[in-house]
Amino acid sequence: MYERNLFIFIVEQTNYYAEEIFLSENITDKSRITKWKTLTVAEFKVFLGLLYHMGTIRTNSSHMIKK
Repeated sequence: MYERNLFIFIVEQTNYYAEEIFLSENITDKSRITKWKTLTVAEFKVFLGLLYHMGTIRTNSSHMIKK
């Protein structure tokens, strides 16, 4: 239950901040914020899951070294 409330709070604050930016004076038609879609708790959970998953995958770092 606490976890759900935390997710709701983060999503609400994220959407609030995006709206605040969207309504600011410095926004042009080409600004990325104009494509903003309201974040949902389900989308946020997917995002967290991807972050967690990226942290658990082990890769061979030698493929990142330019030869």
